[in-house]
Amino acid sequence: MNLLAVLKEEVQQLQLTDKVKIKDYLYYRTGMLFNYDPLWAFVDESGREELRNKRFDIENITDFNATCYSWSYMFVDLLLAFCIPARVIKTQDHALVESYINGETYISDLMIKYQDIKRIKFGMETCYNFQKTHNRLIADECNAESNNVNYETKEVLNQIKTKLDFLRVKSDLEEYVYLVFKTIETFMNGNFSKSNIGYVEGLKFIYDLLQTFISEDYRPSNVHFFHNDKKIFIEVYAIARKEDICYFVYKQNEDNLYELKEISKEEVEFYVSNYSSMRAYNLSLGRKVPKTYVKENSSRSICIDRESYETQRKL
Repeated sequence: MNLLAVLKEEVQQLQLTDKVKIKDYLYYRTGMLFNYDPLWAFVDESGREELRNKRFDIENITDFNATCYSWSYMFVDLLLAFCIPARVIKTQDHALVESYINGETYISDLMIKYQDIKRIKFGMETCYNFQKTHNRLIADECNAESNNVNYETKEVLNQIKTKLDFLRVKSDLEEYVYLVFKTIETFMNGNFSKSNIGYVEGLKFIYDLLQTFISEDYRPSNVHFFHNDKKIFIEVYAIARKEDICYFVYKQNEDNLYELKEISKEEVEFYVSNYSSMRAYNLSLGRKVPKTYVKENSSRSICIDRESYETQRKL
């Protein structure tokens, strides 16, 4: 794919001439097109170094898996092609882009905390594409910087939460957690089974929904199954229900679209036998799982292996 040619044509069709709006559009479009590369979680340090050094040819894109490093260099190339000065700000743990328009400095950080790459794909406001100068520094709360995002997702989620809150008072905790998973299953598969949504963005969205609908302290019992050579990544969630264990899986279907669905114990055992895994202890196969409605020490924990990601918590 000649990404530069495609984006130049789109910018021309939209009649964008203001460079800030062009920057914001390129940010939004790359967030729609690219996925966070899940290999980062499942390779050793030499593998991560290879991913740090990965570069895209903006006139010949052959895959759409990126980390903060490869995306940042690509985004700078795109900005320069539109005559917008920019540079990569890089450390061992993270990379982002700083650009300069009309004497002002802007920060673009698509991959940090998996936030904006997730938010763009799921129709939410972006957080980390903002003007740095004149005291407009980013805070923990999100700021809308792009007019290209469909904000209906937030309203729909508010409606779902209202309905779940009503049902919560009628259910015990285990039954309510199961109901939340079934609700997320229906919502995601009906609205966000799309080819541009990858493994990492999907997991981050599921995690955020669980915290929204259950509690900010909720941590799921989840396991990552993977086959790096085949680039297969599967997430299994285990929840206690009526003296038993229920399982949900987030994986690609026959159309290569990621979906969340309830599965049997036999399917879980197939993954255990045929794939490498992280955090397999969370499955508690053959016995009742402990209560998962607990508060953990790190507020940075996400639906990705903690040991792999705490060292690069900004990603």
